[in-house]
This record gives sequence, structure tokens and C-alpha cells, in this order.
Amino acid sequence: MKICIDARKYFDYGIGTYLRNIIDQFAKINNPHQFFLLAAPGDIKNLPKFPGNFSVIKESAGKYSLREHLTIPAKLRKLNVDLYHSPHYVVPLVKAKPTLTVISDLIHLRFKANLKRAGAYNYAKFMIKHALKSSDCIVTISEWTKSDILQLYNFPKSDINVIYGAVDDRFQKIIDDKILRAVFEKVDIPDQYILYTGAFKEHKNIARLIQAFSRLKRKQCPFLILAGDRLEKYKHLQALINELDLQKNIINPGWLNLEEFNALYSSAAAFIFPSLYEGFGLSPLEAMKCRTPVVSSDAACMPEILGEAALYFDPYSVEDMAAKIGDILRDDKLRGGLIEEGAAQVQKYSWRRSANKFLELYENI
Repeated sequence: MKICIDARKYFDYGIGTYLRNIIDQFAKINNPHQFFLLAAPGDIKNLPKFPGNFSVIKESAGKYSLREHLTIPAKLRKLNVDLYHSPHYVVPLVKAKPTLTVISDLIHLRFKANLKRAGAYNYAKFMIKHALKSSDCIVTISEWTKSDILQLYNFPKSDINVIYGAVDDRFQKIIDDKILRAVFEKVDIPDQYILYTGAFKEHKNIARLIQAFSRLKRKQCPFLILAGDRLEKYKHLQALINELDLQKNIINPGWLNLEEFNALYSSAAAFIFPSLYEGFGLSPLEAMKCRTPVVSSDAACMPEILGEAALYFDPYSVEDMAAKIGDILRDDKLRGGLIEEGAAQVQKYSWRRSANKFLELYENI
């Protein structure tokens, strides 16, 4: 079978993480299929070396552009592929081949503030409806996203397949003090802190996390590290930190490499995940893989993905968030139990199993 995958998001976060790991597993699995990867010109030189049944095809059309609706179908016909795999809801309006589409979440419909361009909401709403109508197979990354789609669109429940993500095997607890010290000297990280990693967009609920942290006594945990994004991009968050006089207590190292993230996870007193909306929620699983206790929002997919391995709070209640963070910092027995539960929870997810499920769907289509 000849399969074409839109890999222009290969190096992105979120959708890119899911797509990248699935493609990498396809390269490791012995299968008879031939894969064509559509890649942005600037990405081609940075792609890994794939086996002989992979071909990289340059696709110059921008993501979310009008041009991609013409150029991608033309390439599918020229390559004479059997199946097109779209990693997100923007499926070409001109259908050239049988199509599998992954819809990770409906964040663009649920949180309009995240959209920077005028008309982006209407475009997203139209394209999701088009993807549901024109695709031969729909995949979501959680039962939560599946139910969210069914709430907004009249679509057969049985036609939506759920394939979970997983945690990269390279996330591991670091126990070597020399490695930890080297990282913390480089990044300037304190000894005692609670941690959040990810973007700071509206649905991530960072303002309430900052307010909850301000209610903790400084001796309980003197520092909050917000990693993965830059506070300077969010004036309202900077203003809140100044208002609460937390400039010396909140550390923002920005985006880090894998070893640095491993070190942050491994040494944190707890990982806090206050999000209001997620399609899957990978960061808390990464923390669990590094044997760090997780305190999480009970919203969206989080109870589904984290199970009994997290201490949950109401993400709209600053008081509840602060109380649960305080509980995890005070109670060693609770911490130990969540660490063990988390290590077991992570084992429920596997990129290899997920990739094999995609291969099964390809063959069924």
C-alpha cells in the first residue's frame, strides 16, 4: 500500500509530537507499506534518516493556507497513493484519495482567544465539518475529544476511532546528582520548587496557577517554575506576578532540551497541571514517567488519561488548587502513593501499540 502523510507539522509541539512519534514507529515496524512524507522545505534537512520504504516529498504550501487545498491533491494523484493521512482537521477541499484524518481536539472552537487571525474561528469550524464529512476514517486521541466532537457535530459515534498518545521513552528520572547540578547551574534552577511545563495560552489556566501559588506559604514551597513558554509574551501574566509580588518566586526558563526537562521533572516537589481543556495532556504523563507526583485539573480528558494516578482539583477554583498543592507538599504518604500509581499509569500507553492501530486502520480503509 502507498500511504502519503502530511508531515509538515513533524517538528511542531502538540500535534507534531503525536505525528512525529507515530511516523518514527512506522519506520521501526517491519511492514510492507510505502510511505511518502510531505515536508516543508526548511524541515527536510532536519528529518531523521528513514528506511528505504520512506520517501520525503517537498511541499511548499504553508500550513492552514489556501494553496495546500490544490497542491496536496495534485501530489496525491501524481504519486498514485492509496491513502492520505492528515494529522489535523485541515483536509484538502479537493479530495483526491481515500483519507484518514486525526482530530486531536476542538480547541480552536472552544477557546477563540487562542486564534490570532480574523476569520480563523469560522475557518476552523468549516474545516472540521468538512473533515468529518469527507474523510473515510476519523481518529481522535481520547474518548474526551470523541465526545466533544459528538456534542458539536451530528456524526456517527461508531465512525470515530480513539488512538492514544504515549510518553517518549527518553523521559526518565535522573538520579545522578552530577547531571542534575550541571543542568541546574546552566538553567539557574533552585532546590525546592513546584513545576508546570507547556504553553501559557488562555486554556492552560496559568493565571489561576499563579494565584494558587501565591496562597501557599513560602516555607512550603518557595518557587514555581513555569517552563516551555515565555512570560514576556503574556502581559497579563506579568502584571499579575508583579501585583502579587512574586517576581523572585516564579522562574521562567523558557523552552528547554530533553535532558533539561528530565532534570526539571525529576527534582520537582510536584507537577501542577491546571489546564481547562486538553485533547490528551502529555506533560503530566511525562512527569509521572520521571516519578514526580502530579496534581491536575479534573477538566476535559485528564481523569480519563491520568486515572487514579493524580490528585485532582477544580481548575476554576483557586482555593481548591492551592489546597491540593498544599496537601501534596505536606503528605509524604500521599506523594509516595501517587508516584507509584503514576509509574504504573504511564505503562498503559505505548507509541508502538498506537502505530499498529493506525496500520490496522490503513488496511481496513
